Amino acid sequence: MANFKLGVLRLSAIAALKVAYLVKGQDRYRWLLHYLQGSGETLHVPAQHMEAMVSTMARVWAWALEDQDETLVKRWSGETQAGSRIGFWSTTLYQGRGFGNRPEPFYLLGCFTYTVKHWRDQGTGKDVVTVCGADWYDWHDNGEGQWYTSPTPRWFAQIMNWIFGEEYFPISGFPMGEPGISNRLWADFARVGAKPFKTRFQITVTKEEWWRLAYPDDEE
Repeated sequence: MANFKLGVLRLSAIAALKVAYLVKGQDRYRWLLHYLQGSGETLHVPAQHMEAMVSTMARVWAWALEDQDETLVKRWSGETQAGSRIGFWSTTLYQGRGFGNRPEPFYLLGCFTYTVKHWRDQGTGKDVVTVCGADWYDWHDNGEGQWYTSPTPRWFAQIMNWIFGEEYFPISGFPMGEPGISNRLWADFARVGAKPFKTRFQITVTKEEWWRLAYPDDEE
């Protein structure tokens, strides 16, 4: 019976997300829909989202260097071709606040790691920086058994809570006590056909642009 209810919810969510993506055109809906449909095929973050994110990734890279990580400093200085491996360790690093008003990579990637590689473009002769990586799109708790809640209107959460229970539609969800949809629901959809998949991303900018984004307060 539990899997039957999950199956019904999954089909309903697929239908709702198709409408949401058609109306709003936001990739957060396309990514979640792709997960629910269960093909497992890799998706690539669109260029405009990477352009919006590159300044944040540059600053996080700069913070890593400022922590005086000797390995990263050596890699940036060109002593190895591997590139610097950086951890985007918290969703609070994204611009904006709350759940609904963040840049699209917040919903497509969450936390992730990325590689920063400095190289010379033989075609143009310019020094450039490529930022690239891959992340699994899946759903899990916060590591302490707590599931984040995506806020929804209270009336919706109350109705769904009455039908499907507190586990998936809490009235006072973690961490802000808001009514909504628990991430546990999205995770459990994997039992009835949803499938995690890999998301890849890449962007290349000039070394000068990267340095300007990494150190915006410099007067150079």
